[in-house]
Amino acid sequence: MLTRILSIDYDGCLASPKFTNSSEKCIIKSNDILLNYILDSSDNFEQTTIFVGSNRQSFNIDFMNSFHHGNGSCFPQTKKIADYLKEKDVKNINFDNFLLADIYGNLEFGESLKLIEKGPDSEAQYSDWVFDDEKITLTYAQIHKSARDNLDKNIVYEFCDDRKDILSNLHAFYSQYPDLLPKNVLLKLNFYNGEGISQYEIDIKGIGNIDSDFRNTVKIMAVISTEMFSENKRFQMNIEGTSVYFMNPVKIHPSNDVTPDRIQKYRQENNIAPESILPEVEDETSNLILGYMYNIGFSSLGLGIAASLLGLEPTISCLLLGIGSSILLYGLIMDFIDNGFNFFNNNQLRL
Repeated sequence: MLTRILSIDYDGCLASPKFTNSSEKCIIKSNDILLNYILDSSDNFEQTTIFVGSNRQSFNIDFMNSFHHGNGSCFPQTKKIADYLKEKDVKNINFDNFLLADIYGNLEFGESLKLIEKGPDSEAQYSDWVFDDEKITLTYAQIHKSARDNLDKNIVYEFCDDRKDILSNLHAFYSQYPDLLPKNVLLKLNFYNGEGISQYEIDIKGIGNIDSDFRNTVKIMAVISTEMFSENKRFQMNIEGTSVYFMNPVKIHPSNDVTPDRIQKYRQENNIAPESILPEVEDETSNLILGYMYNIGFSSLGLGIAASLLGLEPTISCLLLGIGSSILLYGLIMDFIDNGFNFFNNNQLRL
């Protein structure tokens, strides 16, 4: 079975005008279309995880946006969505409290949200983050965290947003660089504005490896995206710092500058090596095909031997033995080639 990751935007999406303009302000009733969509397809998944897909990835931006839009904090409302689905018996559903503020503040995952949920505190040191208007760093971090947490599972990562420009940039970026998506991940982009939900473009299948060091990769993406900024503007990025109440004024657009080669080059130039190389997720489709081939091969051999022992037409026996031997030989060759490439790649990564 599959694992589903749902990353859902807030302003204009969960908190659409249907929610914001209502007197009741019920996040569940305002999102019946989205919730019915999730419930109708939930039986296809063994596990579901909800992420905050909003750019409200820190206290500062959540505070400013809730004041600007008049729709409250996104965190308790997104949690209500997860709680409602749990009440509806969606299997193994949970809310992941990870925020990008955890990465930029060098905190344990979930620490930023714990601090936020204590309520506004003028003395608290809230971690900032570098605002990515395209949500490439946000989706990259959530995808690779999910893949790392679910090494033995195939994942469908569904991202829901009401802004088609964001969906368009995400689709263009990951279509160009599917190697930045783990091979056990299928990326689905959904347009949702409270009134209707629809698939945005075709799904994208990852072909890369799991980035165990996605914390550093997110920061590398931010640095690469600001290479053309003025020194003063770069100083405002505050990648390792914290602030009190003031949101980070810097916005980045990774799709303009970030490529897998530039990430790798930055790692090499700054001696930043991944923390570890995670094992590749086996291709279940390939394994399934090889399994069928072995079964057919051995069955043909068995039938050929049986035909020979029963004294049937020799041509039939020879044909079955020939087919079985050929299929088994082909399967062994493919298995050997696959394992050989894996051995070569794994040893090359350790150099």
